[in-house]
Amino acid sequence: MPEIRVPERNKKPGVCYAISDDGLELPVIDITHPAFACEVSQDELSVLIADAARDLERIKQTPPEVVREFASQPILARGWMQSVGSFMSGMITYLNRLGPENLGDGYAGPIDRRMAAGLMPVSFRFRLRDVARLIVDALVMTLAVPDDRPGRLLNIGGGPAADSLNALILVNKEHPERMSGRRISIAILDLDSEGPSFGGGALSALQARDAPLYGLDASFAHIKYDWSGARQLRTALGEIGEIGAGICSSEGGLFDYDSDEDIVANLSVLREGTPPDFIVVGSVVRDVASLDPRLRATTMPKINRSQIVLQAQIPFGELLDYYLQQFVRNPEKLAASTRAKYETHIANHIRPAWKDAMLGEIRGLEIDRWLSEKGRPRMIETAGRAKIVAGLSWNTRTDLRNIMSGIFTKAIEWGLWKDANPVTAVSVGRKKTVRHHRKLTTEETRSLLEALPVDVRLICEVALFCTLRISEVLGLQWKHIDLGREIIQVRQRFYRGDVDTVKSERSERDVPMGDLARDLLGTYPGPGHDDDYVFSARPHVGAEKKARVCRDDRAINQHFLRAAAVALGVY
Repeated sequence: MPEIRVPERNKKPGVCYAISDDGLELPVIDITHPAFACEVSQDELSVLIADAARDLERIKQTPPEVVREFASQPILARGWMQSVGSFMSGMITYLNRLGPENLGDGYAGPIDRRMAAGLMPVSFRFRLRDVARLIVDALVMTLAVPDDRPGRLLNIGGGPAADSLNALILVNKEHPERMSGRRISIAILDLDSEGPSFGGGALSALQARDAPLYGLDASFAHIKYDWSGARQLRTALGEIGEIGAGICSSEGGLFDYDSDEDIVANLSVLREGTPPDFIVVGSVVRDVASLDPRLRATTMPKINRSQIVLQAQIPFGELLDYYLQQFVRNPEKLAASTRAKYETHIANHIRPAWKDAMLGEIRGLEIDRWLSEKGRPRMIETAGRAKIVAGLSWNTRTDLRNIMSGIFTKAIEWGLWKDANPVTAVSVGRKKTVRHHRKLTTEETRSLLEALPVDVRLICEVALFCTLRISEVLGLQWKHIDLGREIIQVRQRFYRGDVDTVKSERSERDVPMGDLARDLLGTYPGPGHDDDYVFSARPHVGAEKKARVCRDDRAINQHFLRAAAVALGVY
């Protein structure tokens, strides 16, 4: 038995569990258990079809490398991607049939559950149920003969043989007298080994005490077989031995994806090598002309032999994660200050509002209403008391609008969105400010500077008179100060612990310092300090408080500039 690598932490009563070759503890599908019930109304089915048709249209033109990158993490998407040009493995098919509620948190995430609720996985669950019932009807008929022949279930391309196992569960529950005293064996004819390995473990779990097949004399065997070479089937039948009261099934295998010639060849060998009452059942792909018109219009691809299908599987929350990883957190793309702003706005405003929406559901009108709502005052409760707080400022709402637009722009670049950017026509409206902005007079400016501590005053004078951004001022090191030529060389910026290049090429410049040269000379520590920073503020100095150095623009504004401006009556 494989070692458990990812245990199931939320086991459901009455459900058996088995271990896959890669160590996942998975539920054993039992279609008689409520956890695996799959009932869909006609209206719900119509919605599933509409969603599938819409998303297939959108994804047809998506570059394969983009889809591959986007689907590299979710286990179901990864499995579907690996099936491109080949066949979906038995275990990935099995995971799709578990249903979103039965996927474990240790290996599946939100996108996997969204995928498992889509049209294709739901159709897999219907197909399993229907083929299992076909096997039951045939098995009850075959086992009705009172003889001692073993019951033999052949399964072509069945992976973990979920259809055969569920057929045994149904017969044992509905017709236990047919199983009494019978030796039952399941033989999986499949090239894949992972699926049959799990199937063997699933049978053992079902035979445990109080499990659905407890007391049943049943065994499980795997024979490697490629259905495109029917001659090998004769050899396989020889290895199996006595066929006895036999049934052959192929759910989502031989009859769905092989050629007519191979199907006929396999059936011919089965007819020659099995008893006259041997029965074959299976699922068959419907003719395209008989499909719902919405699916025909999309030329819906087959999973098992052509391209990948991600049905409605781009929730905006997942796109946000990708956007943050690939763009926002890439230091080559954005400066530290911009990265911090994007992270904050996405976490506080964008993700809570849009994370559960599908990409195709977001329209310009909804974004416009959302931004308008963000600007309105709202009532909040703090410490048991209600109070009204102002809405977001025009500048903040403009930032939100621009970030949303940038997300869709990147989705277009990455091939995840083919329509126009829905944010293009969205406007925040005319600019409104919370406080009246006015320029200080020369006298007010002089008074404000004089009210500041010497170190903070010098920071503000360099920013004001040499036209440097605060991050550029705090980023100055003594190697950037040319006291001989009285020049400040602006080469980097410091933003809340992050040192980076200046904002643009034009921002890299030499600035004359004028009369400030004398003040800077007075703070010069001497040779050997080229890498020391020129400016620091000391918010707390004195006997009662320990002196500490602060190089944060927020603290400079809060502890010094705002306090001084309020005291002078100019704030």
